[in-house]
Amino acid sequence: MREVCWRFIEMHPSRFYASVKSLRQQNTLCSSSRLKTRTRPS
Repeated sequence: MREVCWRFIEMHPSRFYASVKSLRQQNTLCSSSRLKTRTRPS
């Protein structure tokens, strides 16, 4: 699987970076929502 991923990155570097950016944005959104739910008094 790694080889296929690296080949895809080499073929479409801009698309790969864009997907990474979107993944990071989703992760930050998830973490921020988790923090909100965590700090909320149960």
